Amino acid sequence: MCRCVLYDGQMTGAVAVVPGERRLAGDGWSMHAERVEVLGAGGWRALIGIRRGLMLLVTGTGRAAELEVEAWAGEPGQSDGVAVVDMGNAGLRIALVPLCGCGERGCGNAGVQLDKPLAARELPALAALLRELPWGDVIPTRSNVLRGGDLAALPPSSTGTRGGR
Repeated sequence: MCRCVLYDGQMTGAVAVVPGERRLAGDGWSMHAERVEVLGAGGWRALIGIRRGLMLLVTGTGRAAELEVEAWAGEPGQSDGVAVVDMGNAGLRIALVPLCGCGERGCGNAGVQLDKPLAARELPALAALLRELPWGDVIPTRSNVLRGGDLAALPPSSTGTRGGR
């Protein structure tokens, strides 16, 4: 069994990756992954099913203190991206990022899709929040999505945890 470990500067902040068990684990948490890939130089990538139609692609490196997290409707790069949208008085929703008219998935997703660095200890909280947010019938745009540090504005989940940074 291969064990790759990403440290974020403290042993309590480490993410242990167990490809044979398709599992990620941190201090006080563990998550099942649909698949785990071991990359070179201590890096890894895991695809985590959050709920029907929502997957997180999580990437870690042996050099970085943070994880990189992307939200997808299915297979990364082959399905629509997913964004967290602020619908004003209706609250936050998750929504599909439609394919750009040019046919390049990365073009339509740029600046709209949930794609951000995240401290490893916050991954379970982000997953819990995304499980709770309802789907919205809105097209995400750069003006209505939460991006980057804006995810710190996400409300606490019913478990009392907060996602983002």
